[in-house]
Amino acid sequence: MARKDVNKGSNIDIYRKKIGKQEYRRNKGVVKSIKDTSDAKQSAIGVKEILLVMVAIFVLLATIYLMVFLLFEK
Repeated sequence: MARKDVNKGSNIDIYRKKIGKQEYRRNKGVVKSIKDTSDAKQSAIGVKEILLVMVAIFVLLATIYLMVFLLFEK
């Protein structure tokens, strides 16, 4: 029976816990939006990758053209 009489903390501690929960709830949406923008930036294809693919295609086409040109030159 004595356990029911024991307080789980002072009124100040209970108040601080309530404030902490409210701040967490308020910040949860902000944290989620920050994570979403970060994921969008990481998953987006950059200019560097696009240029690399275009250069690779250009080199492939130039090589094929050079091979055909040298084959029919004779």
